[in-house]
Amino acid sequence: MAEVQHTFTELSKEIADNFLSTIVFIDECAYKQTPENDNDFDAKAVTDAFAKEGKICSVFAPEKASDLDNICSMLFKADTIVLDWRLNITDDKSQPSTDLETDSDSDDERGQYTISIIQQIVQDAENGKVKLIVVYTGETNLNNICQNLFDRIQSANKQQLNDSLEVRINNVKILVRAKYKEGKYSHSGDALKQFMVKYEELPDFIVNEFSSFTAGLLPNFALRAITEIRSSTSKILGVFSKDLDPAFLGHCSLTCIDDGAELLSEVFGTAITELVDASSMDLNEFVIRWLNGIPSTGKEIDFIDTTTKKILVTKDLLKQVISGCFKNIKDKSNNTYSENNAKKHSSRFYCLNGESENETNLSFAQLTQNRDLFSTKSVAPELAQGTVLKDEKNCYWLCVSPACDCARISKNGKNFVFVPINKEMADGIPIVIDHKIIKSVDIHPYSISMRCFRSNEDNKPVIAELDDSMYIFTDSEEHKYQWILTLKRLYAQRITEKLSSQMSRVGLNVSEWLRNKGNDKD
Repeated sequence: MAEVQHTFTELSKEIADNFLSTIVFIDECAYKQTPENDNDFDAKAVTDAFAKEGKICSVFAPEKASDLDNICSMLFKADTIVLDWRLNITDDKSQPSTDLETDSDSDDERGQYTISIIQQIVQDAENGKVKLIVVYTGETNLNNICQNLFDRIQSANKQQLNDSLEVRINNVKILVRAKYKEGKYSHSGDALKQFMVKYEELPDFIVNEFSSFTAGLLPNFALRAITEIRSSTSKILGVFSKDLDPAFLGHCSLTCIDDGAELLSEVFGTAITELVDASSMDLNEFVIRWLNGIPSTGKEIDFIDTTTKKILVTKDLLKQVISGCFKNIKDKSNNTYSENNAKKHSSRFYCLNGESENETNLSFAQLTQNRDLFSTKSVAPELAQGTVLKDEKNCYWLCVSPACDCARISKNGKNFVFVPINKEMADGIPIVIDHKIIKSVDIHPYSISMRCFRSNEDNKPVIAELDDSMYIFTDSEEHKYQWILTLKRLYAQRITEKLSSQMSRVGLNVSEWLRNKGNDKD
């Protein structure tokens, strides 16, 4: 069984290995020949080890605190960051390099620059970035260093794993490891020797730690897709050739630059999709290996309905369910479980590590539904088809105006078409609102509402304004609406099409006997 489990681990490691390409080391001892120093760092040995694995490894040896400013902007782009704990550099700034208060303890003083760098990386990663950081030190007090990191890095969402000298902060994984030196931990027994990493072991160590952090069906798909895009950069540039500039500018002259930018975004997105589709990625292999890694002993999962409470989820059962067969599933008391309920709660079969069925379904629904997955506060949303707003009475509205009617709005304003989003309706279209609740779009023609909005610039889209961390749209009557999300174009178009079909229904006053004949099932 251990060998079967290893297959998905190996797949994840292979994908992570192909993805990881830029590793940055920060160590002020990198180019100093001081073999008697426990904190010594052989830059050539490290770069050679990564070059052998086909990876780009950069080593920087800052001399003064101001050097860290340039280094930090570069670290945001690195796949993995490796930092020395003790950066003995000159403080050439009027203020300390870190915003954190430095204790009188010498260990804290030694780690102040490293903690400052990590704090900035953590802040940069708050919008969902995944980062692996390794504190690679010549110090012997690894537990104290890990504790200092946990205590002094400011974040509400952090956890400390003492058994692996690890700190987790959202999507950031921080490890404390020791530079290898023969006999360094002879006084500590084997407890800390396991955390020593030789130079030649660093590439494999980093790949293993990164893959253990990202191992999963969706992360594996994303990493392999990104790797495919990276390796095809020159091919993409060949397709998006400068020879096409005249045609693009001609298009902009006949429409506008904003339309041209939107068209390019759509064309580029389609090209990336085709590139990933054309790759040799086999999701069946991902799923099979994931299922093969499930322990044969099984795990009890709560399935509460009128007949049963618990089901023992095994590898064989999951293979049955993934094939779409929900029949003859039995609970622990050998009672047959309801097929309809099994289908309704299909995700629950795979919640084997304490995941919430409802939360995972809501998050995946947003991934498939929302257009603003990577939006930041620096880019204000536009009022367009698919925009969801909340009015001053906490009622939700969806804009269903045609996309072309939202592109060029005069300063005098234009009426936008909205439909309400209510509680669950039998004939409504469900969408996820506020990352936690499902509501339905009311597609009845009698529910349509018109609201007039003006653009700040003539023939430009209506842009929201940032107000106390929220984006706000204001209509011509000075009513305010909070921007909630923007649906993907096809999802919004589907809702609009449903609304259109309701509006085009034909009502005939014909013989009731004849009309009922159409409903006869005999």
